[in-house]
Amino acid sequence: MGEQREHQWERTDRGAVNDFAHEIANHNGPRCTVCGFFFCENCYPQGWQRTCPGPPPEGMAWDWVGDGAGHPPEDDELETYRVG
Repeated sequence: MGEQREHQWERTDRGAVNDFAHEIANHNGPRCTVCGFFFCENCYPQGWQRTCPGPPPEGMAWDWVGDGAGHPPEDDELETYRVG
């Protein structure tokens, strides 16, 4: 997976973290521009403490194994899947 680092959150035009970068129904929160991780700030506030695995391998995307609703558990696993 590479070195662990802080997420690079998508920003607004004013430079603040975009709290609506990820928005589905009444769930919203930031999204990392490097790895694509996103979370609902209300349902999963622990998301702020997660580390960024970096960009996925070429032709792949990261997939966080969680509860299926965008709320990964503390001991979740990181997998990849092919894109394109």
